[in-house]
Amino acid sequence: ADLAIQMDSAWPNAVQMLFERFGQNPEKYATLLEVLRMLPEENMNYKLMTDTAKRASSRERLQQTAPQVVQFLLTLQCPSMHAKKKVFECFLSWIKFTNLQAGEMSQNPLLPECFKNVTEGGELSEIA
Repeated sequence: ADLAIQMDSAWPNAVQMLFERFGQNPEKYATLLEVLRMLPEENMNYKLMTDTAKRASSRERLQQTAPQVVQFLLTLQCPSMHAKKKVFECFLSWIKFTNLQAGEMSQNPLLPECFKNVTEGGELSEIA
């Protein structure tokens, strides 16, 4: 995740390349979800030594890919609580990072699922 931010314009399609490399094989989804979760978090991490221009540039590129990331999250089948937890963590990271349109969010099936987990309590309520 840090590398994508540091490389800036030298790696302009980092998210797309991650999808191509890890998004085709369900066995690699855990790795992909972890890196996708970290991308927005590291962009907002001011301990990461990078200049303002690179941070702004990578933020803009990442925000442009947010709909693609959210769409990927919607396609995942979560056979276990652990898998669902990883999807929610990634979703939360991108929600905090981007300015997704209210219309998009209201139609997003992950949002009611998050609220359901919050109201029911349990293992996923803190993440949701």
